[in-house]
Amino acid sequence: MEKRNLFEYLNRYGQITEEQFSEISPLYKAVKFNKGDMLLKEGDICDFLGFINHGFIRLYVNSRDHEESTIHLAQTHEFFTNYASFATGRPSWVNIQAITPCEVYLVNKSDVDRVWAKSHFWESACRKVLEHHLVWLEDRLVANLRLTAEERYIHLMEESPDIIMNVPLQYIATYLGVKPETLSRIRARI
Repeated sequence: MEKRNLFEYLNRYGQITEEQFSEISPLYKAVKFNKGDMLLKEGDICDFLGFINHGFIRLYVNSRDHEESTIHLAQTHEFFTNYASFATGRPSWVNIQAITPCEVYLVNKSDVDRVWAKSHFWESACRKVLEHHLVWLEDRLVANLRLTAEERYIHLMEESPDIIMNVPLQYIATYLGVKPETLSRIRARI
């Protein structure tokens, strides 16, 4: 089956049949990106939802003093989007960039809206995926407030070792909210 990884991911949130999957599979277009390619730039409207078949992508914002802060590191077999822009149609504050060569499946917002409107099953399955991401986001926010930078790095190593092995350290550092030299000291200690 084409897009087997997408099928298996969605199946975790609701038992889907191959027939149900065949309703949405053609809507997801396979697109390849090179390392450094921008999928979304600040100020553009995010009109897509993406699933990473393989590779790593970062979502980042530029601060007032033009420093980049990574807000999410997405990896193989994960969904990604700038949800605030996707849901509201307002210009994005977020940039989305491939940090390795990637193959992603992209679906546009109008197709997502149409599928949700006509299928309670898909609306429910997507709600479960969104709930999963909201729980992850809340956990990340709380961890940033409660854990030290070293504890956050150890947690990332335990939960996402592929990120540690494949994502450049400067992106991991900004994701953890530290300078690269601080991350180097943390890595030397553990």
